[in-house]
Amino acid sequence: MVVADPLSLAGFTTSTTILERPDLGWRTRSETTTNVWSEANGKGGYLYPYLATVKTFIGPEGKDQPFAEKTVHGEIARSWI
Repeated sequence: MVVADPLSLAGFTTSTTILERPDLGWRTRSETTTNVWSEANGKGGYLYPYLATVKTFIGPEGKDQPFAEKTVHGEIARSWI
């Protein structure tokens, strides 16, 4: 964040989660990414819009296949100074 510039705040996360039961030959993986930034709301306040995506895969390691994907866009009102 640039000092005295609330619109300079931006962030990014990424993560991978693996759930498996090797004894049963069962494995699933999810990849999540999130972007968040700040914007003026036109009323003298600020918002934190975000974009989050989750992709899921099933199958053995190295041969897993896409299962489902979802992207969500939203915003959180900034309620502090």
